[in-house]
This record gives sequence, structure tokens and C-alpha cells, in this order.
Amino acid sequence: MSNNSLIYLLDTNVCIMYLKGKSQNIKSRIDNLEAEKIAVCSVVKA
Repeated sequence: MSNNSLIYLLDTNVCIMYLKGKSQNIKSRIDNLEAEKIAVCSVVKA
């Protein structure tokens, strides 16, 4: 599997930390990803 096909599935805790700005490391990692490389499950989406 090549690196180009990786998709990052974010869990609830990572999404909450990102949205609340609690982790600069998480924010910078997510902000540097292409939108089509990020996924969340339907439970997190709800």
C-alpha cells in the first residue's frame, strides 16, 4: 500500500480536541492534510 492511498479516520476524541483547540500538534497535523484524506465515522458526524 502506498502512502498516497492512506486515509485518516479520526475518532471522537481527536475531533473534540481539534474543534476545542486543545492540541496544537493535532491541529497542525490535520490542517496539513488534504480534505479528501480525512474521514470520520457516522457516530462522530452525528
